[in-house]
Amino acid sequence: MDKLDLRQGGGAALLSDAASPAHLRIDLWNRVREGVEELARKPSDDRRSELENLFRRLDEVERLWAYPGAERIEQVRRHYRAGDVTQLREVVNDLADRLSQSGDRAALADGAKGARYFTLLLVGTMAPEQLRALRRNLYDLRATRPGDLVYEIVQVASFEEAWLAVMCNVDIQAVVMRQSFPIGAAECRSNSFGGCSIMTFSGSR
Repeated sequence: MDKLDLRQGGGAALLSDAASPAHLRIDLWNRVREGVEELARKPSDDRRSELENLFRRLDEVERLWAYPGAERIEQVRRHYRAGDVTQLREVVNDLADRLSQSGDRAALADGAKGARYFTLLLVGTMAPEQLRALRRNLYDLRATRPGDLVYEIVQVASFEEAWLAVMCNVDIQAVVMRQSFPIGAAECRSNSFGGCSIMTFSGSR
């Protein structure tokens, strides 16, 4: 993944790259970073409302990438709900910088930095605790049997979500499909990145 600077030119500077999911994602992180800075400078209900809307959009977008992942996004939300703007700023800046430098590879431990990385897409319904157990087993296997190939898992429940993930996440290099899964998503989610329909992404890979 090319290194992309999350600080360059502010959020609005990247809106012209609407055909690129990666650039639209970076624009969203720019907006979150800027929103946190504005909240730290001058708190207001309008700034909180805008930041909460950005967090909802992060939930929609980031499910398609291994990094930062749901747990780290929840950590951001916890700091926001607690009103700890100092910690919120620190965590957002760290996540955004790591994303800029490494993409999904940022999810790996330092010991795996030399390995060739890819993201594996798992298609099928799975309880959160099962997915956590699968990831723990993967980490244990990696620790006991290191190799030159390392991957992280992104899990989606339906064909529609799998199609969207493959269109958007260039780190996905392999797909594992469970025995059966629905065509349509169980939840009706927004299929947009900053107002750009997912149909725009059909020529992006």
